[in-house]
Amino acid sequence: MKVRRYPHILRKPLYEVSLSHHLASIAVAIGLAVGLAALLAHFAYPRNAFDINRISFADIALGTLNTFYRMALAFILSLAVAVPLALFIASTPRIQRIFLPIADILQSVPVLAFFPVVVAFFVAHNAFELARSL
Repeated sequence: MKVRRYPHILRKPLYEVSLSHHLASIAVAIGLAVGLAALLAHFAYPRNAFDINRISFADIALGTLNTFYRMALAFILSLAVAVPLALFIASTPRIQRIFLPIADILQSVPVLAFFPVVVAFFVAHNAFELARSL
């Protein structure tokens, strides 16, 4: 009876990369580029500047839509970074051993605890204009 010493070599990979996977990643990259261009155009030419003495309902509605627009872009950008990063980390055991303890620690820290770090970053890099536009 022949004993197999390396059965893990004969296993199939978790997933196979096909042409549709490559096309989907190209589509995501193009979508990210278009979203980034829209974000830069939005911050370069803001449409929400108004006179504080004459605020109308349209100004409030436009400001609300701009806020939702920024939130949607931030959500899409965070998904576009987090999902591929999580898949990469989960598929590589060595990287997983490095990042899993870090992720466990960061999950236990409240989000508001990161606020002073962000403020210190903007103060250190004198990025008040960028902080105001965010």
